[in-house]
Amino acid sequence: MTLAATALLATALAAPLELRPSEAKPGDALLLVLPSSPDGPEPSATLAGRKVRFWRTGAGWRAVAGLPVEAAVGPLGVSG
Repeated sequence: MTLAATALLATALAAPLELRPSEAKPGDALLLVLPSSPDGPEPSATLAGRKVRFWRTGAGWRAVAGLPVEAAVGPLGVSG
């Protein structure tokens, strides 16, 4: 599954976003890395319709999200 939604989520969060791995398939876990000021408010986002919770790190924010096993192959729906 190509994660074309990366740019959409990054735009919604108003910051550069890195997804690890950059490609995934249904059922895989993703690490979302948001290198922004950790002093700002917690980012909010959804991935494939599910809320993503971020935690602070020294370099910004991180989140772990799982792709639903029932997700169709292709771009994901995201919002922030």
